[in-house]
Amino acid sequence: MGARHDRIYVYYPRGSRSGGPEALHQLVDSLRRQGEEAFLVPIGGTETEERVSEYAQYDAPEAEIRDADGSAVVLPEVWFGSLGVFEHATPYCWWLSIDNSPAFAADWRYRDPWRQVTRHAVPTERPPLDIGLLRRVVNLTQSHYAWAYLFTRLGTSASMLSDYTDPAPYDALELAAPGARGRTVAYNPVKADLITEVLAGLLPDVTFVPLVGLTRSELAATLADSAIYLDLGFHPGKDRMPREAALAGATVVVARRGAGAFHVDTPLPSEHRLLPTEDMIERAAEVVRSILADPDSHHARQQSYREAVRTERERFDEQVRRIFVEGRLGDDGTEPFEDAPVVISTTTALSHQPSNPPAEGPVTISDPDSGDRAGAGLETVRVLFEQWRAQVAALSAGAPPAIDQVTGIEPPAERLLRELDLTRARLKKVRGKLRARDKELAYLRAEGHRRGVRAVLGRISPRR
Repeated sequence: MGARHDRIYVYYPRGSRSGGPEALHQLVDSLRRQGEEAFLVPIGGTETEERVSEYAQYDAPEAEIRDADGSAVVLPEVWFGSLGVFEHATPYCWWLSIDNSPAFAADWRYRDPWRQVTRHAVPTERPPLDIGLLRRVVNLTQSHYAWAYLFTRLGTSASMLSDYTDPAPYDALELAAPGARGRTVAYNPVKADLITEVLAGLLPDVTFVPLVGLTRSELAATLADSAIYLDLGFHPGKDRMPREAALAGATVVVARRGAGAFHVDTPLPSEHRLLPTEDMIERAAEVVRSILADPDSHHARQQSYREAVRTERERFDEQVRRIFVEGRLGDDGTEPFEDAPVVISTTTALSHQPSNPPAEGPVTISDPDSGDRAGAGLETVRVLFEQWRAQVAALSAGAPPAIDQVTGIEPPAERLLRELDLTRARLKKVRGKLRARDKELAYLRAEGHRRGVRAVLGRISPRR
């Protein structure tokens, strides 16, 4: 069977060291190991950054993007809007998280009762989400949390594409037995910093070790000496550090926040996944004391979790093959791999999205308590109309169109003209409704005036 794409381009923030950029390296590496022509492309503004040396183990060379038929482009969710500039390549959005996405970051303040207990600012506003673009691209999700969110919120059936944790750095270590690790709790201070500080105050006999400013080898060594890895923060995706801690032999405890609430994303025993209720800190203290009192027993209960982490690469490669080689889309990650392959085209898959018609143009997803949005919607249309009119005027004057700062690709003039025509049609419809409403108001005013005159005349007329 031939390849579905001639070339696959994966955009990434060059020089950034975190779970997301590593997953993008892993995708290119997996594609190339399976015979695909795949390359990384630096996000605009990061081209001069040094590549992360720790990712040199992945076969992930860079190349210049070509927006051509037969090509595919993958962008992380943070830069979702930039997929709209591609006219020929098949666009993929990989939702490595939900809550780091500009479109959904502000929703956190509604969903999580511990959202304000942090030193980091919680977004309160969101940019418009282009629903039409969302339904045109192929959506991939790194976690079941993201898959469920897109499906329930937007009716989009994405395809599961997780990532994997490399066990090699931990296999090279001599891991201490659970009972020989002392009373130590490792944690990520970037997440749930205030919550963990309060918890540490309840456990003065326990040493809390912040995992910050460490190289990969130093991180592995620290986790290998820790009895517990604690993460009471929000999980915007399937976090990498709990899996690394499991490979290091630490007992993992997380809060059921975001992807941490999904057992399929974080398959830990229920007692090691804490509900984010008001007494979460007190219950976390009880769990820590219980683990330190019997470390061997709690460590044994997470054996299946450690085994699952060790098989992640095999499952990831299979997911890559299904999506990019066979074109099998819409898998929520629970289908067995041994079923017979069914090859479908990207066009066919997208045509079988949910039947509700996609919105045309940018649409702001409303808050649960947003109320009437008619005024805001009209203002959005007016703003967009002015923006597109300025761009079309620049094109007519011979000026080059605006360059997308993420991809470095200029939107074609034809699209701007189509969008301008669409916006004019919308404004015409809105103006028609406003004129009809003005006529109705004028009639009501006139009728009210006539009634008032009759009432006054009735009061001043002499009685018979």
